[in-house]
Amino acid sequence: MKVPSALLKVNGDTWAPIFLENSQYILEVMDTYIEKMNLFRKMITEKDLNGLKVLMEEANKIEKF
Repeated sequence: MKVPSALLKVNGDTWAPIFLENSQYILEVMDTYIEKMNLFRKMITEKDLNGLKVLMEEANKIEKF
């Protein structure tokens, strides 16, 4: 899948300070994302069909904000 390069370009002068100002929240979200991705990786590696289904069902329960 190709992503248009315009979507990948960011202005560091604009975004770097925003990331640092919100680092606590960004790191919390990143840690949660990494944790969930590691769970998915584990289930895939172990070929755990039921575990994958449970993770997917849990992901579908996440409320939009």
